[in-house]
Amino acid sequence: MQRDVQAYAQLLLNRRHKDSPFDPSTLASKQEIEQFEKAVDPDHCCDLANFRIDIWEGSQNKWNFSAATVFAEGFINTGVYKCNDSHLVEEAFLSHTRTLRKKYRNAGLSATRVQAQLKKDARANRKGTVGTILAHVDRAHILHQLFFRRREVCMSYPQLARHLEMLELLGKDGMSSDETDSDRVASGKKKYRIVKSKWRSDSVTQWLKGFDAVEAIMRTNGRGNVPRTRSISNKVNNESKVVPGLPRNAYDAFWYANVGEFTKAKTRRREEVYNFEHNELVKAYVPPSFFCHRLV
Repeated sequence: MQRDVQAYAQLLLNRRHKDSPFDPSTLASKQEIEQFEKAVDPDHCCDLANFRIDIWEGSQNKWNFSAATVFAEGFINTGVYKCNDSHLVEEAFLSHTRTLRKKYRNAGLSATRVQAQLKKDARANRKGTVGTILAHVDRAHILHQLFFRRREVCMSYPQLARHLEMLELLGKDGMSSDETDSDRVASGKKKYRIVKSKWRSDSVTQWLKGFDAVEAIMRTNGRGNVPRTRSISNKVNNESKVVPGLPRNAYDAFWYANVGEFTKAKTRRREEVYNFEHNELVKAYVPPSFFCHRLV
């Protein structure tokens, strides 16, 4: 398949053979890439008639991810090639862009520009404040803890066992993040507001409460550390990472209906509907107070 991908890439990039020079019109400019990176919810970076790649940076970036989706759709629609798996075609194309970038740099066509861009990025990265870095690390640690605690509960109780695979698909990026409730810090004990991910459906939120309720009962029996109090709020995190490959009802319907084609392609939403309902025994564990706050 890799040879087929290379052949189709040569066609789109206007190259007669693998050692042909690069056509400048098939290479996205630095300005175009920056604008696309800053766009909150853009359409695809290009189309088949005006296909372009980001040759300046590595393959794993927003522009090339979008180009890979466009490439895969065109590749399959030709009907010439055997592979019909868009995900495999995208991966093969992204791998090929790494090869193209090496060839471009080795040819010396723009080595100085690439180095200048890399130096600029390095300087920008150093500007990050210590506070910002620590906040990011703390958030990642909280999400990691929250996911594995729920996973432990799921593995410990037969009533929750059927949900283990879905919980692992959701992963730590599917958990809700926290922010300190400044109005309550004066009491001497920090309390936290839950910040919901914009892309995640309310069905998933209610489903996760079942795990939290069982965990809270475990902790009242003397197991584990003193729990953190998390209060539900109306705050929404618009920048949280979208977990791809989940069933359609795991995503907020309004969010999905209003995102662009690039985000939809990247989300890879499955059309199946998952049953997020807990059995009656677990539901009995969820008191009304869990709809106002929860201990985790």
